[in-house]
Amino acid sequence: MDGLDFCNLVRSWLVFRFFPFMDMPVHFLGGVGITYFYRSAIKHSQKTLGKIPFPVQVLFALTCTGTTAILWEFCENIIDFFLGTHMVRGLQDTLVDLLMGLSGALVLSLFYRRRQLKPMIYE
Repeated sequence: MDGLDFCNLVRSWLVFRFFPFMDMPVHFLGGVGITYFYRSAIKHSQKTLGKIPFPVQVLFALTCTGTTAILWEFCENIIDFFLGTHMVRGLQDTLVDLLMGLSGALVLSLFYRRRQLKPMIYE
């Protein structure tokens, strides 16, 4: 089961209709997960590409996460249009989804930044 299957399973059970408060934490954690994936990919790509400065890694991961969140919202709108579903509940819902995804990305990026500074503080 991949992420898309899980998303469809959650939506088919109408989880967000019965538990609307779950929408924001799910998007926040999605931002954390997507950013973690991009940070790992960037970190491992240094074997091939060479050293990438830490600020560039963080900025690139944040940018990729934002792009992924926007594309995800486009996909929800396209699916609503062609399949007649009701995943998007309006502009405010879309903007909150994007904000929560980017907030999760920012929190994880700040965590990485703190981990990078920690050895310098205690030395």
